Amino acid sequence: MKHSPLPSEKLAAFVAAHPFRSVPEEVLREGRRRILDTLGVALGARRTRPVEILLRVTRELGGTPQAGVPGLNLRTSVPSAARLLGVMSHLLDFDDTHTPTIDSPPQRPHARGGATVGGTSRGERA
Repeated sequence: MKHSPLPSEKLAAFVAAHPFRSVPEEVLREGRRRILDTLGVALGARRTRPVEILLRVTRELGGTPQAGVPGLNLRTSVPSAARLLGVMSHLLDFDDTHTPTIDSPPQRPHARGGATVGGTSRGERA
């Protein structure tokens, strides 16, 4: 029995059908800006109290060292890395107060949680 494609499968098919060279330069530039913004916000938050608390809990819970988190000396499970990066990406952001960037990447940290899974970057896996 054939199932209906999941949203993630539809997205993957769309991305696979559009080669990187077909992406307009303006889209690439704006994507880079948002990635740098998210990384800057996350790095700026890495020594805040909420991150320190979550980092302690993450270390106590343990887990398979599958993924890293930018700015932290830590290898942890993919879900734990995504949770940490999500918190870090929101603590100092202003994405809900600046209308032109309302849809900025800090609202989607779960998509970046496994950025260093298995010792390879997302770009290397793609």
